[in-house]
Amino acid sequence: MPSNEQFVSYLLAALPEEYPIAGIPLSFKMEDAHRKEVVFQQGKLLEIAGQFLENAPWVSLLASMKHRCVLEAFEIHSASFHEIADKEYFANVELAADDLVASSASRCDSDTRQEIERLLNIQACFPEICLCLQTVNEALQHGIRSFEPPKELTESRLGPGGWSVVIVGSLLVGIVASLFAENWSPGGAITIVAITALLIHMALMYPLEERNKKVNKEITFFNELRDTFYASATKIKDRLQWHPLAAAENLVFAAEHLRQMISDREDHEQRLVKPFV
Repeated sequence: MPSNEQFVSYLLAALPEEYPIAGIPLSFKMEDAHRKEVVFQQGKLLEIAGQFLENAPWVSLLASMKHRCVLEAFEIHSASFHEIADKEYFANVELAADDLVASSASRCDSDTRQEIERLLNIQACFPEICLCLQTVNEALQHGIRSFEPPKELTESRLGPGGWSVVIVGSLLVGIVASLFAENWSPGGAITIVAITALLIHMALMYPLEERNKKVNKEITFFNELRDTFYASATKIKDRLQWHPLAAAENLVFAAEHLRQMISDREDHEQRLVKPFV
C-alpha cells in the first residue's frame, strides 16, 4: 500500500516525470512489468482516495480523474497486457476509478470540478509549459520579441552596386596598365582585367561573407528557439486552449501567460490538496 506521502506526491505530480514510483523509466515506452506496477499502484492510490469521499470529496475527485491522465501519459490500456489476469485487474481498477469519479463529482460544485480539470491539464503538460517559458525567456534576453515571421538564411552575393565597382575598377586598371605597357596586346589586357576583377570581387566579398556568417548565426539561433517554442506550445494548445501563433507574435504576452499557468498550478494545489491531506 502506498504511503500518505506517496499519495500526496501523486496528487501534486506533473506527468509523467514526477510520477511517484521508483524505478519507472521516464519514457512512454514501458515494459509489461512497469505497466503492471503502475496499474497496481493506481489501484491502491484509488483506495486511499476513497477515504476522502465524505470529508473532502474534491481530493477523491482529483485522484480518480488523474488516474485517466496517468494511463494516457504512460500509454497504458487493456491491450497493453497479455495475461487474462492482468486484463481483469486493469478492468477492475478502471471500474473503481469511474465509480469514484461519479460519486465524488456529485459532491463537488461546478467551480471545484472546473478547477480540478484545469489543474490536471496544467500538470499533464507542465514540462512543456516550463520548456516553453524557458525558450521565451531566452528569446527575450536576446532581444527577440516575436517568433513571427520565420527567417531564412541569407546567401553572400554582390548587389548591382558591388558588380559596378568590380567592372569599372577592373577596366580602369586594364586601361592604365595598357598605357604604360611597352608591349601591349589585347590578350594581356584581358588577362589583367580578369585578374583585377577577381581580386576586387574577393576584396568586396570577404566583409560581406563575414557579415553574413554573423547574420546567419543569429537566424539559426532564432529558428532553433522558434522550433522549440512551437513543439512545446502545440502540446499545450489543446489542453489549455492556448494559441501558439498568437503567443509567438508577442513573446512578452506569452511569458506572462506561461508564468500565470505555473502560478495557477501552485494556487490550485494549495487550495485543493495541501490543507486537507
